[in-house]
Amino acid sequence: MINNIFINIKNNYYINNRDLYNSLLSKAEYRVYITSLWSLILGVLFPVINNGSTISSLVSLLSTFFAFISIILYYSINNRKKELPCLKAYIYIVIYMIFIGATCGWFFKGKTYIVMVITNDIKYVLLFWLGGIYSTRERYMLHFNKITYIISMIAIFMGCIAILIMFSKGIYILRDIDGNKIIYHLWWASTSCYAYCGYHAFFYKDKRNVYFSVFFVYFLLGIAFLKRSCFVNVMTVIVISCIILLFQKKIRNAIVWIFVFFIAFIIFYFILKDAIIMVSQLLFNRFNIITEDIDSFDRIVEWKSFVANSTLKQRLIGFGVGNYLLSLRYGIGNIETYLNAIHIGWANIIYKGGILYLIFYMYLYKNIIMNCFLIQNKSKMYIICLGVSISSLLSLFYEGSWTYTISPFFISAPLFYASSYTKN
Repeated sequence: MINNIFINIKNNYYINNRDLYNSLLSKAEYRVYITSLWSLILGVLFPVINNGSTISSLVSLLSTFFAFISIILYYSINNRKKELPCLKAYIYIVIYMIFIGATCGWFFKGKTYIVMVITNDIKYVLLFWLGGIYSTRERYMLHFNKITYIISMIAIFMGCIAILIMFSKGIYILRDIDGNKIIYHLWWASTSCYAYCGYHAFFYKDKRNVYFSVFFVYFLLGIAFLKRSCFVNVMTVIVISCIILLFQKKIRNAIVWIFVFFIAFIIFYFILKDAIIMVSQLLFNRFNIITEDIDSFDRIVEWKSFVANSTLKQRLIGFGVGNYLLSLRYGIGNIETYLNAIHIGWANIIYKGGILYLIFYMYLYKNIIMNCFLIQNKSKMYIICLGVSISSLLSLFYEGSWTYTISPFFISAPLFYASSYTKN
């Protein structure tokens, strides 16, 4: 009763002092923005200094902490009852996964294990949640664009450092990741936001040079590491962008972009003919390995090991947050270790949240598909988010979904925005 009286007094006070209310709201939203930005900047720095030291662990923990604080600050100024249905559904899924994971008692397994859970699973669900928060209002998406621009500038800077290190060492093919970890980790900044930057550059003129630079750095370094997924991801963004332009009946724009990329390829081919031929052959050979013997593909081996070491009940329920199966893990040979994530997206969804998590994803994409039919009536922001959502969906079949990088933030904001666009 008393609490309701105070709430009414506060509401009436703010109604009569609208300028003060808007000022306080603006300051509160700015705090959400700043804490989010710090979380992401620290998240970008973590892979670069990730050497197993106390400092690298502290940086990742701080990134997770700022993401948590940002979410708390958001709900201190927004009514949870007005939450987007898709974001509300995700919150329930997170609670479910935390509950399932807690049954293994991961918080009693020692300091090293706890830090691993916080900087992997908990960081992922918080960043994905935080990205979803930015999709709830148009003004938050403006903040999202500001954050994307800042992270993009950092990604370009890190990418340039990586390229300079490559040239200083006289190396152009970096398949030996262990021997070039600093270059590999510098590349990760662009892997986090390449899709949003790519689609933004296609459909917006604003800051196009910056976003195309991120897209180019991601592609250049990814190809240097002979990353099959990088090649597929870049081709997906280009093809999907042209298809969207065709659906919008902007055939001229689509032809112009195809012509631009064709001319760019011809120029680079004549300048770096031998290098391009060599890289193309090596990349083709890596694709060929999959087609020749799919069963020996390390990510398939990882999935099969998961199935062999888990029960049907566990796969239906999911393992939850912090509950890691002892199994073969991608990239480390025939050694059983804690499987923090499966490196095929759809398989990892089953691993973490079982059938409920899978249904949640189907619910998101059901909404996105329904909205697709009205594409000509949508804003450019929606089209960018639609493109990112399609790329994200396709990548679930050949890339991992959970990661300790900041990628979840730049995936979930467009994903939730495209899913709930008609409800905004």
